[in-house]
This record gives sequence, structure tokens and C-alpha cells, in this order.
Amino acid sequence: MASGKRGGSAANGSVIVPVQAVLFSRLVTVFSYTGKKLEERGSFWALMFVMLALATLFAYASIGYFWTSVAFIMSRVHRGAYFGAMITQDIAYFDIPENSSGSLTGRLSSDPQALHDLIQGNLGLIIVVIVNLTSSIILSLAVGWKLALVVSTPFRNCE
Repeated sequence: MASGKRGGSAANGSVIVPVQAVLFSRLVTVFSYTGKKLEERGSFWALMFVMLALATLFAYASIGYFWTSVAFIMSRVHRGAYFGAMITQDIAYFDIPENSSGSLTGRLSSDPQALHDLIQGNLGLIIVVIVNLTSSIILSLAVGWKLALVVSTPFRNCE
């Protein structure tokens, strides 16, 4: 259940860009009005962008919180397994110069930290990018499929 929340927060954070595109396309129509109607509609769409900013703040804060907690749990599990594998080695393993106590202690500290850094900083970002790209492509195909196909032609392998 918790992993679904983590993935969901990353998905929510990456849907922000297509929502912003839709809001901006609606905002452009405001400039056809004059007077009081222009002020009312402009204020409304400005409020919509404020709400989008608050949603973005919440989404990316939850992404950071959830993926940091996943990174701490995974590094703790990895460190425990690493230590367990170390202490079950034969005595001859510790006689090798590369496996001195200082070297093993350093690896016990640095390897789980590298895993922590990978999960915390990159995994959530990868999910955000994938969902953002997918939702943007779906939005572009739904709104104007002819233009979306023309724009996507540079991605085809034409030989």
C-alpha cells in the first residue's frame, strides 16, 4: 500500500505540466474580453494558477518525503545484509589486504549511502519524467492529433 502512495505522488507531480498547458490554453482566451469581464476572467485564471502552484508544492513535497523514506529503509536493509554477509566469511577472507577492517568498514558505510543517494534523488525523478512524457503525449493526441503526429515525426527513425 505504501509503495502505491509513493508511485502515486510521483505520478501526481508529473501531471502538473499537462494541466498547466491546458490552463494556459484557456487563459489565452481571456485577452479577447474588455473591461470588467477581462478583469473577472483574468482574476479567475490567476487564481487557477495559484491553485496549480499549491498542488505542485504538495505533489513535489510528497515525492521528496516518500522517496527519502524509501531510500532510508532500503539503505538500512542493504547495510544489514551487507554486514551479515561480511561476518559469515571465512577467516582467510579477512587475511586478504583488500579486506582489511578499515576497508570493509568504509565499504559498509559508502555502498549503502550510494544506494540511498540513487533511490532518493533519481528514482522519483525517473517516474516523474516517464509519467510527464506519457501524459503530455496523450494530451497532445487528444487535443489535436494531427498536429501531435506532425510534431512527433522527428522521433521516428526515418532511413
